[in-house]
Amino acid sequence: MSKKRLIFLIIALAIILAVFLYVYFFKQKLDTNKQIPQNPITTENFTLEKEYVSENTWKYKITGQFPNPCYNATVETIIAESYPEQVTITINVTKPTQDMSCIQIISPFEYEGIFSASQEALITLKVKE
Repeated sequence: MSKKRLIFLIIALAIILAVFLYVYFFKQKLDTNKQIPQNPITTENFTLEKEYVSENTWKYKITGQFPNPCYNATVETIIAESYPEQVTITINVTKPTQDMSCIQIISPFEYEGIFSASQEALITLKVKE
């Protein structure tokens, strides 16, 4: 092999290596700078605030209010296995029975939870009565 070919081969390999390294580090920089929308989701009298915390971990907080303290609610999180995952957070509201007498004062509702899903997960909030 002549000297010219050897030098050309070394330079070509160095350029290819430099391009691969640049693309690799540039993509990592884009991934770390990716912004997750933190917009709250509001449905009826409830607001969902969500935050992507770390690798596949989300924290969320639901706030809202009931017309009186006799109302109750449970929260259910369902994650559909797809990509991106489809996360449905459902608030199951239990109304008081008609024979219950309740003071008529607005009662606050607050719930915090964690779920596992990718950074690109699609999150929705539903209220069932």
